Amino acid sequence: MIRVDGEATASGIAAVRVGIEDFDATIAAANPGKGDLGAAVGVLADVLALTTDIALRLVVEVDTIAGAAEAAVGDLGAMEDFARERVSELQAGLE
Repeated sequence: MIRVDGEATASGIAAVRVGIEDFDATIAAANPGKGDLGAAVGVLADVLALTTDIALRLVVEVDTIAGAAEAAVGDLGAMEDFARERVSELQAGLE
């Protein structure tokens, strides 16, 4: 069962907001002119690389979860077949 810790979640959301504000301030300081990326190019490249890395890791995790769910469905099907056979045997024994 997945449990959510409300306090940890709230502090995590606050930390993400502060991080976004810090990122925005860093980009604004590195890019004083509107048409030129200037020094912001390095920061944006790092963010793009990090975002890509996280996205790829999430794809792997989702694929792993999907595989586990598929295996669980197969196990449930096998359990259902087993239960049907036992019920049929019991029913035959009663007749």
